[in-house]
Amino acid sequence: YFNDLQELTFESLQATLFNVNGIDIIILIYYNKPNGHITIKLPEVSKIENVEFCECILDNSSFNYIERIKNIEFNNSSLIDAEIINTSLNKVDLSSSNITGIKINPSYLKGLCINMFQAADIISYLGIKIR
Repeated sequence: YFNDLQELTFESLQATLFNVNGIDIIILIYYNKPNGHITIKLPEVSKIENVEFCECILDNSSFNYIERIKNIEFNNSSLIDAEIINTSLNKVDLSSSNITGIKINPSYLKGLCINMFQAADIISYLGIKIR
């Protein structure tokens, strides 16, 4: 089992989340060669450091209960309907990614960087309504 992810870069990654007997298992598939792929199965992790997701499909993925996130980048990735629950987003930049339908705890938003178009999705978590 992995306790942390360190010094990784993923390009063209697709993530799928499964729940088996109450344990979340993430299957990450990323394409590293023109005609092949590598599959990595990861259980929940407690620490993510120096990890970059470049143009990755992380739809419906979960980044939940991660105790420490340091130097994580999401560049032009898709996080549609992803969950980031009980995980600090301080210094995390999602501004170049699609976060439609993302689920985030309001108490962990401090320091999150988003663009002005994403603000409408995120502002609802603060109990604010826009007319």
